[in-house]
Amino acid sequence: LVQAKAHAKGGEPLSAMPHALAAMALAEKASLHGLYGAAALELVAVQLNIDAARALSLLQRVRALVMRNGSAYEMARLKLLSAQCRLAMLPPHSEARPLHVEQLQPHILPALADALGGFGRLRCHSEVASLLYIRARIWHSVDSIELRDRDAQAFARAEQEAMLAASRAVGRMLDCARVGALEGHMVELKSFDEAAFYTAGGGV
Repeated sequence: LVQAKAHAKGGEPLSAMPHALAAMALAEKASLHGLYGAAALELVAVQLNIDAARALSLLQRVRALVMRNGSAYEMARLKLLSAQCRLAMLPPHSEARPLHVEQLQPHILPALADALGGFGRLRCHSEVASLLYIRARIWHSVDSIELRDRDAQAFARAEQEAMLAASRAVGRMLDCARVGALEGHMVELKSFDEAAFYTAGGGV
């Protein structure tokens, strides 16, 4: 599974596919349902770059398994991949055939909002930034300028948070024992949850 992720991130989806398939086969043989779902999502992400319809078909087959056995991260990724597959299957946007917001309901926009909320609660700043960028481009395509600007501003904040998180040194175990450390983390998490609620559309 790690090899599949490495090839996919390196821009080689065809090389990632056999590793994802092997991970699925090994997980199924060992009855590791959670790992099987994670490997299936990785295969869907790979197939999305090759054949979106086939990727969506696989996603629909493993949806129930991921919902039962997947982590919170994988649940959010399930929603994101569902939206991405359906976006990829839409006809190309052009002046002659403009994209309409009705084409994005009920499957694409709600799935993006659910994924954004899920990644936001997990403080996955990079994923949040990527999602906001996708949604800002969607709003731009349907001429929703106010929503585009809102998500573009939120994207800039999330991208900055991702950069800060990447540069932040890992804390020591004993740091958590300081008086007020837990309370401080709780306040920070609450403020982030409120921001995630807003960017997911709950504050609009």
